[in-house]
Amino acid sequence: TWHDLACKQINKHLAHQAVTNGPYPHEPVLVVQPRQPPAPEIRDAVEQKRAALGVASPNDPHALVTNNVAWGDDPLQFTLLPMDYAQLCVLRETGSRETLPRVLSANALIVCAERRTIMLHRRSDTSATYPGCLHTIGGGYWPPGLDGRDGDGRSLRHTVVREVHEETRVNIVVRDSIPVLALEEVQTGFIQMAFLGCTIDEEACRHVEANKEGHVVWVGFDELEKRLLNDDDWVPTAKASVLAWLAMAAPGAGDRPRFGGKRPGDLFRTVVASESD
Repeated sequence: TWHDLACKQINKHLAHQAVTNGPYPHEPVLVVQPRQPPAPEIRDAVEQKRAALGVASPNDPHALVTNNVAWGDDPLQFTLLPMDYAQLCVLRETGSRETLPRVLSANALIVCAERRTIMLHRRSDTSATYPGCLHTIGGGYWPPGLDGRDGDGRSLRHTVVREVHEETRVNIVVRDSIPVLALEEVQTGFIQMAFLGCTIDEEACRHVEANKEGHVVWVGFDELEKRLLNDDDWVPTAKASVLAWLAMAAPGAGDRPRFGGKRPGDLFRTVVASESD
């Protein structure tokens, strides 16, 4: 099918730094396991990390994907193990590339058709992964119960709405018609569900605020080609999201959008054809 071909082209263009699957009509099923204490061999390292971070346990909840995901299923199913950030850091520091912890997250590609622009996020220079690079807006799934609160329940839509508001102070609506992709970030282990083409109006754009994790970058439709041809400027999954959005005719971008005079599909083909030029 066309989307299978587009995903293969994106994966090849990104030299398999990100693996793209989907789109998925249904939201994933999340099976959250009870939280487990750190394994004995890393327990001291986790306590030292918490002390270095100046936090108590539990803190900053994350969820690790523990099952072998069947990417051809719809809905997808993720079996999740909750843990805090300090424990995650230790697993990253002590594991090999083959045993990287797979952290579940959700991101939105946000579009303002009135301004003919997309909203991205420039990661801070101190970010643990891909510092200083462009990313879509989002963050980690917050499993319920880790710190006595409900977190994101069993919904990655809740994750993306919450994260967008935390990072920009903008409220988005994730409609059922919005395409959703699954993206695997090979270098970091992140698994991201990408909601492509969430819309905001011009009034909402004026109320966007920055945060300590980076700052908002507005990319106009007519400058998007130049940005996409600069491989070093992107988190791979963010570039994959934008390319997939173009391949799907840029949902949310308005009627017959143009990008420097090119139709969305034409721009997609231009960029993915450039991988070894």
